[in-house]
Amino acid sequence: MKSFDNNRIRPPATTRPPESGSLRSAPRPPMAWAAAGPPSPHGIHPRPAPPVRPGGEQPGRQRVLLADAEPTRRESMARTLRAAGFVVHTAADGAEALRAVTAYHPTAAILDVELPVLDGAAVVIALRQTGNRIPICTVGPAESAEHAVEMLEAGADDHVLRPVTMPELAVRLKALVRRVENGARSGSLLRVGELEINVPGRRVAYAGVEITLTRTEFDLLVLLARAVGVVVTRERLLEQVWGYDLKTGSSVLDVFICYLRRKLEADGRPRMLHTVRGVGYVLRPF
Repeated sequence: MKSFDNNRIRPPATTRPPESGSLRSAPRPPMAWAAAGPPSPHGIHPRPAPPVRPGGEQPGRQRVLLADAEPTRRESMARTLRAAGFVVHTAADGAEALRAVTAYHPTAAILDVELPVLDGAAVVIALRQTGNRIPICTVGPAESAEHAVEMLEAGADDHVLRPVTMPELAVRLKALVRRVENGARSGSLLRVGELEINVPGRRVAYAGVEITLTRTEFDLLVLLARAVGVVVTRERLLEQVWGYDLKTGSSVLDVFICYLRRKLEADGRPRMLHTVRGVGYVLRPF
């Protein structure tokens, strides 16, 4: 019969409670991956999610206000803009759109011209009268082309006729935002004869008399002034100022050139902005 050595059999060790003040009572430091979550079975540590603002949006994304009274169309446009990387706030009427601008401070806005309560033109005028320079693209029906002139005169930066493809709308909106960012980075003083253009301050004066321009009029003038004496083609103006080269934008260019020329020539000032038919426009000091 096999004998056992009793000395080899020992009772299990008892666990002593940690003494107060001992090293064993100190809490264990958190694992290095605790903030990012546990490691995967393959040993890959997940990357922490980017910070989120209180409103639920991630930093660096552009905020857009979309105002349209038609729910299906509004939601379709919102989905496209979100897919393009924008954070979208929606409004169903003009009064709600004005409140949204104050609440969310969007980077740009898309307004339907036929909004209830306050129509698109009324919203644009209200924003411009309070000094709000947010880039605005208005959208209207193709059968009412006169809306384009009305919106641009009110202070809109671009106007689109329906039907418009959602990718085109996203491209035009990105172009508007890019113009604002590029304008904020520009810094110089341009002079063309008696005309003085303060680019960073976005101010224009002729012989010391200030000329008030809209954002788009100013951007057009700066582009022409940087190429003084050189004809700038219509295609380049559309591409540099609006960010696209589309035939649908040609009438918008004509309207803004007309507005800019009218302001430059007010009070009997000599013509500086000239048309080169079939080619484009040129700014000359005399």
